[in-house]
This record gives sequence, C-alpha cells and structure tokens, in this order.
Amino acid sequence: MRLDQVRALFALEKTDAALAELALVDRTQLEAQDAAQADLLEGSMRIGGFGSDDATADRLIRKALDGPLPDGDRHYAKGLIADTTPEALAEFEGWRSGPTRPTSTPGP
Repeated sequence: MRLDQVRALFALEKTDAALAELALVDRTQLEAQDAAQADLLEGSMRIGGFGSDDATADRLIRKALDGPLPDGDRHYAKGLIADTTPEALAEFEGWRSGPTRPTSTPGP
C-alpha cells in the first residue's frame, strides 16, 4: 500500500519524497481509518522545522483526530497539538505505554 511507502520514506528522513508520495494518495478512496492515518502522517511531517507549515499541520492533525485512529496514534496526535509541554508529555507517555505502536511515526 502507498501509505507504507510514505511511512518508509519518512522513517528514512526523506520527508520531501514522502510528501510527494502522499500527494498521490486519493484519501477519498481510503477507508476512514487509513484516511485519518494519512492526515496524521502528513500533519506530523509538516509540523515544526525548516520549511514547515504549522497551520496546515494543525488542521490535518485535528482532522485526523476526528477520524477513527488507533489509541497510540490518538495519543501521538494529541501530543503534537498540545497547548503545553506537560500536556504533550502526558500524551506521549500514553503513546509509549499504550498497547499499540502508532502507525504514523517512524523509528524503531
């Protein structure tokens, strides 16, 4: 599936290539959970850093939260848009200790 390719590119820190691949995904054709994960994935790639688009990232992450995300992804998304550092840390701790690993984030 194309979302797996996007995740792999993002994990390899090839964000531009991942965003280009994600642009080819017709989210209207995805199941609701996959569409929410695509929104979260794109939002997490666009937040912070050089060339970021925080307004778009925030909109995509909030849209993802309106969809059916697994618990781990929901904690991760809430942590990304938390208003305070303690709130973000609490959500990320929930992400780490949850029963499932988020599907929208790279790493081991």
